Amino acid sequence: MVPDKETIERVAAAIESAEVGYSLRLTRLVDDESTYTLTYGDGTPPLTFSDIDDGYQHVRDRKRKAQAKAVIAALALPDLDGGRFVEWSLKDIAAQCRMQSREQLDPEFSQFMAEVANRLFRVMAEYPASASSGGHGATNSTFERDGMPDATPSIADFTDAHVRGKESSV
Repeated sequence: MVPDKETIERVAAAIESAEVGYSLRLTRLVDDESTYTLTYGDGTPPLTFSDIDDGYQHVRDRKRKAQAKAVIAALALPDLDGGRFVEWSLKDIAAQCRMQSREQLDPEFSQFMAEVANRLFRVMAEYPASASSGGHGATNSTFERDGMPDATPSIADFTDAHVRGKESSV
């Protein structure tokens, strides 16, 4: 895959914007023992190093991670407008998929919508808090998992094997 010029520019801009502001200073020198203090501009607590090279390595590692996150964000798919369905509960969306599967003239699309509905119902069975019984206009409730009610899982948590009920690491 050869990226287009727009993608290259978007990634280059993301890398440039991932600057890491820092200050690395010698703060103590006693009996040939050096202490360097690294302070980042984002308010994280200062770090100390006995070797300046370790301090610079920490900065390089942090910058690499910041650049990687920026590139991933630049390449991420944009959010699609869900319109009025954004406010629907998972249960209502699954029911709508099932209804759409019955009313479609295209048999393959009908099967697709039926499978989407089936998988959503399986997710709701495994994570009952996700069903939100508020009807249309209700917001999706958060998934309750691992004792953390605000831990909303990502789409990666629901692999084909997981949703189909096969063994999974999730």
